[in-house]
Amino acid sequence: MVDESLADPYAEPAESYEPSAGPYEPPASPSEPYRSPAAPDPEPSAPPEEEVLELALPAAPPVAPAESPPRHPARAAPVRSARRSRPGLKVVPLRVRILVLGALVVAGSVTGAIAVNRMQLENRARAFLDAGQPEKVLELLGSDDAERAPLARVKALRAAALHRLNRHQEELREAAGVDLEAVGDLDGLLLDGLAQDYGRSHGRDQAIRKYFNTWPRDAIRDRFKLIATEPISPRQWGALRYLDQAGIAQGVNLVERYVTALGDSDCDIRAQAARRLRQLGSLAALEPLEKAAASPGCGQEVVMEAARSLRRRANP
Repeated sequence: MVDESLADPYAEPAESYEPSAGPYEPPASPSEPYRSPAAPDPEPSAPPEEEVLELALPAAPPVAPAESPPRHPARAAPVRSARRSRPGLKVVPLRVRILVLGALVVAGSVTGAIAVNRMQLENRARAFLDAGQPEKVLELLGSDDAERAPLARVKALRAAALHRLNRHQEELREAAGVDLEAVGDLDGLLLDGLAQDYGRSHGRDQAIRKYFNTWPRDAIRDRFKLIATEPISPRQWGALRYLDQAGIAQGVNLVERYVTALGDSDCDIRAQAARRLRQLGSLAALEPLEKAAASPGCGQEVVMEAARSLRRRANP
C-alpha cells in the first residue's frame, strides 16, 4: 500500500494497470528520463573540470627605467662664421681696408663730378637754345665734356639745335639714333621740333611719320594730345594730323579741332580741315562750314562742298 499522504494532490488520476505479456516498459518522454515518483531527486553532479592548457611564453625583455630629462638642456654648438671655416682666408689687414675705402670715396666723388658736369652741360645747352643760339649748342656738344654725357641725351639736344638751324634732314637722322628708353625728360624737346616739321608738310612727310611710329604709342599720344589742344600752329597741326592718321586720337575732340583749323590762313590747312569734317559727318560742323564758305578766303570750293554734303545729310 502507498501512503496517501505522500501522493501529489495536483497529479492527474492514474490509469488502471493491466498486466501485459512482456516485461514492463516505462513510457518514453522526449524531454527527460523516467523517474519513479517515490525516488528522491538525484543531487546535481558538479560540472566536469575544464582542462587548462598552459603555454610556455618567452620571457619579456627587461624594461630600462625611464631617464629623467636633464635639468639644463644642452645648447647647440655655435655656428662658426664662414670666414673662419674657409681655409686659407685671412683677416684683411687694416692698411688694405683703408686703401679700399679710399678708392670707394674717390670713385663716388668722380661719379658725382660726372653727374654735376652732365647737368651743367645740359643746362648750358638749354640756355643757348632759349637764347636762340643753336650753333653754340653744337659747339658745346662737340667738346670733351659731352663725351662723358649719355649719348641719347646728347643726340636729343643736337637734334633740337639742328631743328632751329632748319637742317631738318640731319635733325631726323640724329633723332633716329636716340635710345628712347634713355632720353628721359628730353623727349618733349625731341618731339616738338619734329611735330612742327610734320605740320609744315601738312602731314605728308612719310619719313617723319615712320619715325613717329617707332615710339611707344602711349608715350607719343600723351605728348601729342597736349600739343593738339594748343592754338593753331604748325606744331599743333602736325600733332593733330598724326594722332588722327595713326588712329590714336582718343580723348581729342577732332570736330572742334578741325573747325578751329578752318580759320587758319594756310589754304592747304583749311582744305584739309574741311575734307576731314566732311568725312567725320558731324552735324555740329555744318554751321561753321557754312560760315567759312560765305566768308572770303582760299580753299572755298572744298569748304562749300563739305557744307553741302552735311546739309544733305541733315535734310535727307
